[in-house]
Amino acid sequence: MFVFAETRFARRDFRRLLSHNWRRFLSHVLGIIAFSLAPLLAQGTAPFNWTAVGPASTPSPRSGHRMVYDAGTAEDLNNLGARFFQSGQYHEAEAPLLQAIEIWSSAYQAPPALETALHNLAAVYREQGRFADAERLYQRTIELREIRTGASDITLLSPLTGLALLYLDKGDLPRSKEITKRAVSLADLHTNEQSITAASGFLSLGSILATQGRYSDGRVWLNRALVARQRLFGAASIESADALFELGAAEYREHRFEEAAQTYRLALQIYEAAHDVKCAEIMRNLAELLVRNHKNAEAQMWLTEAERISNADPAANTLELGRIKVSFANLMVSEKRMNEAAVFDREALAILEPILGSENPQLLAILDSYARALRAGQDYATAAAVDMQAMKIRVRQTLGTGLNTARTRCDGLTQLSSRAAGCQQQPRRAGLCALRSPDCGGKDARDGSAARQE
Repeated sequence: MFVFAETRFARRDFRRLLSHNWRRFLSHVLGIIAFSLAPLLAQGTAPFNWTAVGPASTPSPRSGHRMVYDAGTAEDLNNLGARFFQSGQYHEAEAPLLQAIEIWSSAYQAPPALETALHNLAAVYREQGRFADAERLYQRTIELREIRTGASDITLLSPLTGLALLYLDKGDLPRSKEITKRAVSLADLHTNEQSITAASGFLSLGSILATQGRYSDGRVWLNRALVARQRLFGAASIESADALFELGAAEYREHRFEEAAQTYRLALQIYEAAHDVKCAEIMRNLAELLVRNHKNAEAQMWLTEAERISNADPAANTLELGRIKVSFANLMVSEKRMNEAAVFDREALAILEPILGSENPQLLAILDSYARALRAGQDYATAAAVDMQAMKIRVRQTLGTGLNTARTRCDGLTQLSSRAAGCQQQPRRAGLCALRSPDCGGKDARDGSAARQE
């Protein structure tokens, strides 16, 4: 066996052993090998830089490894993360999104899809209550997009409304309104635009304005989104039903219950004709309206049907099943059946806590209701423990690290689709909506939708 070592030959002696022709031959061979390997070695040599894209406290399973740039794999990972997000599987959504970001960051020039993945990961962290990470990712998305498209491009609506929702969730209403003001100014520049991206942006903007209590402004943008989607997709399309859903949610928050019920029923007709699982979410919201109007028998009928639909695929509808349990608990409270209300609240917490985390402010209303039901049943020890959990969440809010109890449905998880020409937003069955197509503007209806592809 040939041993290439100085212990057998002095360097000069070794060179003498090789003829001139042999040295030329070896030089050619080594040159060919180096030329062949150079492109492969060049790909993936740029390590993933979290500082450049915005920090994330949990690295990818492949972080620290140099990766070969593969746009197709990154797109698949982003879409997988979006699907997990839409079904409320936030922990499962994080890893593929991190990997997609790492792959796209390894390119010599970051592609626009990197902004989409950053935006999607920000939405995941926001839902998990990881607000510092989410805020940095939203801001980084905005920075990258401004560099690429300018400060007045319609695609900025998506991360802007996401950031506004984040501040609203944290209880920082002034900053939320400040970001929303910029989003409104941006949308005003594109009022006459008839693109899918613009329609989705208008929908998101109207939803968050209504959530902030600016009902008339919110309805203006929601109606613009509805008209645009009806023109783009048809009055009986799922996209138009999504816009009706968001409009109904805004009317509900404004306590215009009769109008909200009518709007929800219009959306439900479209969803039922398409056999869309979002029927369950509409039915649940209709049931809440009926409970307010003391029509409990009809409300129970809608909730039972919503639960049946969601149970057809419980893994994909986990969040919605948890929310249906909450609605059943509210129904029991309205009928003074406190022991049964406590059971439903307990079941709701068992479903939602593993997804949202035990200190997520989205649980506050459920915890308060559960504690009241327990005290009504004279289970004071358990009620005290539930009150303590709620108090911890409120302390975090007071310290500025918590969420506001109000929730909007729609945020920007964006699935990449090579066939999508624009961006459209669909309310997610678990309470977020999905934007499809590169650089989409979708964001939130409180209790309503999220975003897919940018």
